[in-house]
Amino acid sequence: MSALAAGSVLQGGRYRIDGVLGQGGFGITYAATQTVLNAPVAIKELFPSGTLRQGQTVFPPATFGLQEWAQAKRDFTTEAQLLAQFQHPDIVRVLDLFEDSGTAYMVMERLAGETLQQRLERRGALDPQDVQGLAERVARALGVVHSAGLLHRDLKPDNIFLEASGRVVLIDFGSARGFVVGQTVRHTRLVTPGYAPMEQYGSEARFGPYTDIYALGATLHHALTGKMPPSAPDLMTGTPLPALPANTPAGLQDALQAALSPRVTDRPQSAQEFLTLLSGPPSAPAVPAPAPQLPTPLAPPAQKRGFSAWPLALVALAGAGGFALLRGHDRSSPPAAATPAEPPVVPEASTPPADPAIPPAPTAAPPTTAPPTTAPPTTAPPTTPPAPAPEAAPPEPAPPEAELPAPAEAEPTPDVPAISDGQVREFVDEYLRLGGQDDLNASMNLYAEQVEYFDQGTQSRAALMDDKRAYFRRWPRRSYQRTTDIALHGSGDVRQVRFDYRYTVSNDTRELSGTAYTVLDLVGDGEHLVITAERGAIHPETKVERDLAPENADELSAAAEALTNTLKPTLTEGNSGPAVSRLQTLLQAQGAEVGVDGFFGPETTDAVKGFQQSRGLEADGVVGPDTWAALEAQADTTQAATTPAEAPTFAQWFFTTCQDAQTGASHTGLTLGALQFCSLVIETVPNGARPVSASFSYELEYLEDGEARKKTIGARSRWPADGEPAVNFEEQGNNLVFSLPLTVREREGRQYTSINVIGDIVFDNGRTKRVYEKLPIQ
Repeated sequence: MSALAAGSVLQGGRYRIDGVLGQGGFGITYAATQTVLNAPVAIKELFPSGTLRQGQTVFPPATFGLQEWAQAKRDFTTEAQLLAQFQHPDIVRVLDLFEDSGTAYMVMERLAGETLQQRLERRGALDPQDVQGLAERVARALGVVHSAGLLHRDLKPDNIFLEASGRVVLIDFGSARGFVVGQTVRHTRLVTPGYAPMEQYGSEARFGPYTDIYALGATLHHALTGKMPPSAPDLMTGTPLPALPANTPAGLQDALQAALSPRVTDRPQSAQEFLTLLSGPPSAPAVPAPAPQLPTPLAPPAQKRGFSAWPLALVALAGAGGFALLRGHDRSSPPAAATPAEPPVVPEASTPPADPAIPPAPTAAPPTTAPPTTAPPTTAPPTTPPAPAPEAAPPEPAPPEAELPAPAEAEPTPDVPAISDGQVREFVDEYLRLGGQDDLNASMNLYAEQVEYFDQGTQSRAALMDDKRAYFRRWPRRSYQRTTDIALHGSGDVRQVRFDYRYTVSNDTRELSGTAYTVLDLVGDGEHLVITAERGAIHPETKVERDLAPENADELSAAAEALTNTLKPTLTEGNSGPAVSRLQTLLQAQGAEVGVDGFFGPETTDAVKGFQQSRGLEADGVVGPDTWAALEAQADTTQAATTPAEAPTFAQWFFTTCQDAQTGASHTGLTLGALQFCSLVIETVPNGARPVSASFSYELEYLEDGEARKKTIGARSRWPADGEPAVNFEEQGNNLVFSLPLTVREREGRQYTSINVIGDIVFDNGRTKRVYEKLPIQ
């Protein structure tokens, strides 16, 4: 994160930056001086992850449009104005607010002491009696914040300040948001693993005081044990919490156990309920609540109703294949009960979600209808596989942050066997598998007669089938691969499952890909399971959309032929490279005992001479046009039995790190100005075909003059290299790893966001496979 340098001034010299106090996902906090009074202050700068700074000017993240950035500054301003009204000793005081250099700044009192995180790092676990007092102070402060209609949303040891004077101060309200109890709202996704509850892992949810209570419980647990708690998804999959000290007060133990409940309804619903548990048995005196002067409750910011989306993530959400998520709207088809959006593309109105091939995960959040608070309907569980989720375009480019309402854990009926974890896992695998196939009836057999479908409310299975049928037609090629273990919740004959997956859906003109998550509510009779509710969303930062113009097929075919022709140079002993590998593959097809190592050694020379003799050619061991022609002619009759007809399947691909060519330092993205080698990993399902060459082209995405722009770079990179710096390649098991030399220079007035890499990999059977991946520019 690029922070302001010490000595920088803001608001015309009124404030001087002295150094950095801390930084998080939404901003940077500086030690500063109010120059007129020569008074120490702290200044919080609105600087979300992905924000760039050129000079002193701030440019918003690539995931923010101009309207979203303006809204972020308005929210920052509103929250600062509200916080400024608090007169509570345990809430940091806000002194000033202004905009400068393209972003917003909040001026606060500067505290002397250390954060709870720093204390834990310095001393380890705290005494349980000290944690008891800390719990009371923070809970009371949270009660004041919640009474004003605000949630902190990022409570953790870093955001509790232990001042030298003895104050325990809540700090860093840069992530705070308004809420209305019981109302589903869209929030920017904010997750601090270990402290964030499950509802913060989505894009829409019913947030409330219980959201902060979970984070408070996790923070106090850390203080007691000296260890950060497992993340909420890990807890749901069975990872245990570290044991509390034996001398932990009973009330504190009870409060923490309740606060860390995965289900919202099992947690204390307010800070006062938490304090009541903390104080012990009912006979214990109630903890007096502070009576600070409270501002008028903050009205929740107007919600931009994005359309019910189930982005590509929908794939996994939408039943048999998250079809709905990706399914776009066909204006020629009759409107269905819903208006789903299209995959990660521009949402289009459409019928109920029938997402991408996998159990689609809509970009939309949980259904607008209240999530099931009792066991999902058990209407005759038909033998129906998951139906597609609505194919909707991701509503807004905001990261998914949906509440994952847990199904009520109804007491299992005595004569209905409980659903086992193994059954659920098998069901999810079948759900994803059917998502990529065309058996619509099998997909629909995964659904109950009535389903709570994303934000479409309750939908009939017949409506889902119509939606999925349209989705299948729109995206005839679909692929879904689960990328995480499944998180299970519930018991008896009612279970809930959450998982992430990678999707790729395409037709003749368009391809969508990325990662998403799906949440399914399941009921069963011990033998059969059906879906009664389906939710999910895509992770917008991962989605990729590209056009597949019909002429591309000819272009790729011509490119493959041209690249294959470059593999026919005159070869002799001592040569190496992909042309030699191709030669050795052809010789192997004729029964020659030669390895495919890319080096023309004595073994290869003997094999060439033997082949030349068998064909009446001069047996000189030199591979020229005549020998190439004879080898390929013979290959025509044997290739079907020796060489696969297709390229291997690419399961997924991604960038790992970029290594600076001079310093050797590694980064997760491309750093401006320096030559770096960035590793593109392609996970394959091998079929015997071997890569012989590859060509990479690039395009830059950036902001300039307030507009998002894209520019194709003229230079290309090739393997085998045709110059320096060279593309490096190696096979690591089933992975193809290309190390690409990349440099992007800074340009005045441009804010770079990513470099898009398009790679065409040619295999020894002449087939070409394409990859497309975004590499962030830091």
